[in-house]
Amino acid sequence: MSIKKHEFGVCSNYFNDLKVNEIVKAQVKRNLDFHFPTDVKDVVMIANGTGIAPFLGMINDNQSKIKTHLFWGGRTQDSLSIYENIIDSAFSKKTLSSFHIAYSQEQKDKIYVQDLILEHQDLLSGVLNTNGVIMICGSVAMQNRVLEVLHTITTTHLDKPLSAFENNDQLKMDCY
Repeated sequence: MSIKKHEFGVCSNYFNDLKVNEIVKAQVKRNLDFHFPTDVKDVVMIANGTGIAPFLGMINDNQSKIKTHLFWGGRTQDSLSIYENIIDSAFSKKTLSSFHIAYSQEQKDKIYVQDLILEHQDLLSGVLNTNGVIMICGSVAMQNRVLEVLHTITTTHLDKPLSAFENNDQLKMDCY
């Protein structure tokens, strides 16, 4: 489980205070609209922080070997270390096609995941143009910035507003 502790967060503090082997009573609330698509050629996953977690599970379950591109933003290289083995395994199993990383605290000029999206706008517009799916998971602030960039990409490259792709179920989001 990947948890980021928030100073005033109820759940993150609860999980942070747990001892090893302590039992947690919980239930899973399914998001029926946020599942890995199995009927497309390409999927782009965009996440920051712990938003990568559901994507790693989806990538692991990518039995059809659908071309999957993961864009992830973290603060430092160290923040990726807990996911590296899973990502390496996904490349070995050919369930992940590309992985693009933005570190916001590693250099003087901060790089965020939306900067990567802009850098790879041809890939993103190509995926949408061929009925592929873009999935976003992570903070609402990141989601909003990514949506702004995606809207610019779709209006510039595809002559359509982003809402056209959202209405076509090509944009799936689970942000918090």
